[in-house]
Amino acid sequence: MFRHKFRRTFIAMFWGWVACNSTTLIGMLISAPFKFRAFAEAFKYLLFYGFFTALYSAVLVLIAWLAVFLPTDLIVDESSPLRKPRNAAVIAFVTGFLVILVPAWSLEAWIPGLLAAITGLTAALHVVIKHPRQIKPTLV
Repeated sequence: MFRHKFRRTFIAMFWGWVACNSTTLIGMLISAPFKFRAFAEAFKYLLFYGFFTALYSAVLVLIAWLAVFLPTDLIVDESSPLRKPRNAAVIAFVTGFLVILVPAWSLEAWIPGLLAAITGLTAALHVVIKHPRQIKPTLV
């Protein structure tokens, strides 16, 4: 059972990381024309910062997976109402946002907080949709 949860949460956080970096890339593409006059400068910016953002976010997502997401999946029962898609999505979004925002409150970390929220939301939805709740039969 541990191996199954280990694998499914890893894959879910991978998709969360993809969503986080896709959002970042879209934001960079939208803002690049306002920052640069030449296409070559914008391309170097996107390539350089895009690569390091993906690398940096991979480390953060790995830490979040090991410290928060995997332990939560191991603790929360398969039949729990927390595994309903709406509940899981809201909880993961808020948790992802607060995990970044609270330690960096003085840094006004709204954008990283939203990226963490998108990562958590995507990962949680992947787990609860791909692996639906297993409601235990009740003895009456």
